[in-house]
Amino acid sequence: MYIIYKLIKIINSLIYLIIICICCHLSANSIEQNTIRLAYYENSPPLSFIENNKPLGVFFDITNLVLGKMMGYKFIQDSFPWERAQEFVRQGTYNAHITLQTEERDKFLIFQKGYTIKSHVYLAYSKNNPRINEIKKIKNKSDFERFEMVGYIGNGWFKEKFKNNKNLNIKLVSSQINALKMINANRADLYTSSNILDALYIVRKEHLNNIVIKKINFLNPPITLYKFALRKDFPRAQNIIDNYDKNISLAMKQGLIDKIIKKYEK
Repeated sequence: MYIIYKLIKIINSLIYLIIICICCHLSANSIEQNTIRLAYYENSPPLSFIENNKPLGVFFDITNLVLGKMMGYKFIQDSFPWERAQEFVRQGTYNAHITLQTEERDKFLIFQKGYTIKSHVYLAYSKNNPRINEIKKIKNKSDFERFEMVGYIGNGWFKEKFKNNKNLNIKLVSSQINALKMINANRADLYTSSNILDALYIVRKEHLNNIVIKKINFLNPPITLYKFALRKDFPRAQNIIDNYDKNISLAMKQGLIDKIIKKYEK
């Protein structure tokens, strides 16, 4: 009887250990499934960039504040070449962006109703360009077809804005920084993009003294809204988006978002 009693006790202990292991495994899987994994562009300072092998920027600080301190969510933030970052989110390896809302991204992402930061569309050209007087007279998209343009790979905003302009003469480079460097060196006539904050930061940090950065209003909308977005298949995605909207709005009212942006203007 004693031996049977010991065997039953050992079996019960083993069953208990198995249950504990299963529960831990399920808990770990649950945490992994509910971790928000954000993928950013690694060459978009001050919004997102890499310095000394560490991802930094306005988006990182805002996420730490809103998703982390204010909402208490678990998250991971990484930066990549932009086309790769977008592909990671499309495939589900990562599940979130802070980016512009486009028709293509609407297919698999839920965007917040408000915005995280706003910026302005701009045009960049060299003050030494021999066609500068012609450039100053540009008033619509079709005028771009008369000039040599530069863009960067993965720029969804540009792709959507110019999808019907078949006669553009455009060179594609690996990053926004390289595009602005080409303009500074007068190796292309024009560069246009959605975020003047990036342009002013890069021009200042890279000492691109030959560039003119000019706000333009004929590419609608001229004000661009960068939004937090989650994959539609992420658990409770809409609830998280709604909660984010409430908290980012509160952070804006408290001046916390402006404080983050100003940190990178120094």
